[in-house]
Amino acid sequence: MNSTDVLVSIVSVSAVLFLVVSETRQFLVPSYREHMMVDTSTSNEMEISFGLTFPNIPCPELKVDAMDITGTQRLSVFREVYKRRLDSEGNWIGSAYLDKPDIDDYRIIPGIGLLKLKHGDTAPKLINEGCMLSGHLKVPKVAGNFHIALGKGLELGSGHVHAFNTSDMYFFNCSHTIHYLSFGPDIGKSGSLDGTTHILETKLDSLEKKNLIQRRRNPMAAKSDRSFSDLTGRFEYFVDIVPTSLLSRFGWDIHSHQYSATQRFVVADPEKAEQGHVIIPGVFFMYKIEPFMVHIVPAQDSLLRFLTSICAITGGVITVAGIIDSLIFYCSRFKFEALTSTSNRTIPS
Repeated sequence: MNSTDVLVSIVSVSAVLFLVVSETRQFLVPSYREHMMVDTSTSNEMEISFGLTFPNIPCPELKVDAMDITGTQRLSVFREVYKRRLDSEGNWIGSAYLDKPDIDDYRIIPGIGLLKLKHGDTAPKLINEGCMLSGHLKVPKVAGNFHIALGKGLELGSGHVHAFNTSDMYFFNCSHTIHYLSFGPDIGKSGSLDGTTHILETKLDSLEKKNLIQRRRNPMAAKSDRSFSDLTGRFEYFVDIVPTSLLSRFGWDIHSHQYSATQRFVVADPEKAEQGHVIIPGVFFMYKIEPFMVHIVPAQDSLLRFLTSICAITGGVITVAGIIDSLIFYCSRFKFEALTSTSNRTIPS
């Protein structure tokens, strides 16, 4: 075996290894294709999973309410919601705990209005703490919303109200971070709101807030007092949910949901609230379900086709290497014969 044969063999083996590795990687790494169809699934429920951090609101002040267009309301959800206290630096205090039901009992009394049967101090405490909130909700698969807002949520007829004092709005800084938000099992696609952070900065400390509240309650207070509108408000997220069906490589059919979202911030002005124009501070997620479904199926070749491709690659490279080696051999032989013929003609007789 001469040097040319060795070179052809090395190049051939390298080409086979490179192509086989590439083909194996493409076979092992899943690829999918998507197509759209009418949603014909019969599921009646949807699971919402969420994780949020509120750096300026203590855990006792955070309650999760959920409602939908059918009139179903879940107020102060506690069985599926975990809380974890945070200090002013965002460090954990203790371990996560399951939320507890409210101890205050409210009733709507005809001719009187809202009455709290168990009295207590419900104003936000001046605790320099935050809270990490996480959990999941099972809701009907219809349009609705869930929110974390100031005050206690109450069902009033077919409506939904929150009971709070307008002075409490000064202390409800709903700055937050959305760590994750999903509607159904994980299918490897992160939500568009994951990692979203909104911070409402304030330059007033607790004492200044209390002094400001006292001045606002005084009808003779100067009109030049600093507006509080940049310190509290309502964050609204409008979520469009698309049912999604994922067929895994192993034949499992996973039903979940993808979503896209838009958002806006509405300023909550305590002065206008006292005049009846109430914007409840908090974080609201309004969602609706689209009538079509995205079906994701594997676009991967079968094992038999993969093995056939490996054999074709190996055989093809060996064949091409043989052709190249033959061409080199015949070219070398032709050159050698040409040189020999020339040498014979030049020998003197």
